[in-house]
Amino acid sequence: MARWLVVLVLMGGVVWWVRRWWRQRERRWAEIPRPQREGEMGEKREQLVACNYCGVLLPASEAVRNRGKTWCREHVASGGEGSGQREE
Repeated sequence: MARWLVVLVLMGGVVWWVRRWWRQRERRWAEIPRPQREGEMGEKREQLVACNYCGVLLPASEAVRNRGKTWCREHVASGGEGSGQREE
């Protein structure tokens, strides 16, 4: 009977120790500052804009703004200035 009591106390001690370790680990993970919305390589994500002619999404740095509208490089020459523009 005493042997079962010792085993029970040891198992309780192991459970207590594991729970304590787990809580400390969670606290440490919560304290680590997380970057806000970065890409896989650490670069900041850029806003996507839609071409006014074809509707394709492209990064704002690659888009061309003309007369308050946004165009992809392919449609600046063909549809950005002349007639045949698709207006939405």
